[in-house]
Amino acid sequence: MLVYDRKQISRMQKIIIPALVFTAIVLMGNMDTLMADWTQSEPLERGKTLTLILQMLTTGNALLVAPVMCAFPYSAACIDEIRSGMFKNILYRTDKASYIQSKAMACLISGVMTLMASALLVTLISVVLLLPRETTSVIGDVAASPENIQSPLIRQLIGLIFRYGCFGAVWSLVGMLLSLGTFNRLMAWIGPFIVDYLLEILYERYFDGLKLFYPKEWLVMSWNWPLGDWGICLWLLLLAGMIYLVVRRTGMRCLERVV
Repeated sequence: MLVYDRKQISRMQKIIIPALVFTAIVLMGNMDTLMADWTQSEPLERGKTLTLILQMLTTGNALLVAPVMCAFPYSAACIDEIRSGMFKNILYRTDKASYIQSKAMACLISGVMTLMASALLVTLISVVLLLPRETTSVIGDVAASPENIQSPLIRQLIGLIFRYGCFGAVWSLVGMLLSLGTFNRLMAWIGPFIVDYLLEILYERYFDGLKLFYPKEWLVMSWNWPLGDWGICLWLLLLAGMIYLVVRRTGMRCLERVV
């Protein structure tokens, strides 16, 4: 990756701002539940906080805005530089293929970081608000102890956060690909939402056998995937790799149009 791109994606405001927007949208969509749990007089049952976090990150607003938020930091960077002519200054120090590869890798990493930071931020705020209100009593025998109740939920949450990262890798590259293919920077942000919606329509109404290409399944994980969370992560990374190759080819054609 070029030094210029490393410096750009290391600017934390590019990651933090979309993560804050994502968090605000998700929390506002679940405000009634959060306030009801936070204000009730009786202690919450053990594991309620983690259960609610998993629910918030796999339903409603989270699934709607995740493909868009991960594209904001860097998906439009390449087309912006090509349209403005700024890329010509960079090509004095590198070749076209390395330039496109660097942009694609920076886009992928920014997508991973954005959605993982978003999921972690939702988790942190929910834990601060609700975890102190959970009961600490042990009910029944050792099998019902707090540690045994929490451990599976913690493992599920860790797996979901990693799935969010791989999810961000795929959709950030989709945004970059569509912006280069259409030569329009707005498609870097609108494109992932459109493709996500079309894939959901195709699966839910016409081809229910295409579960591998059903975006909700990548986060909800309703199917019994081989290797569980890591099976989904490997599949998403494979998709990201294939999209990366198409981005490289499309980017080279864009450069040929303007050079």
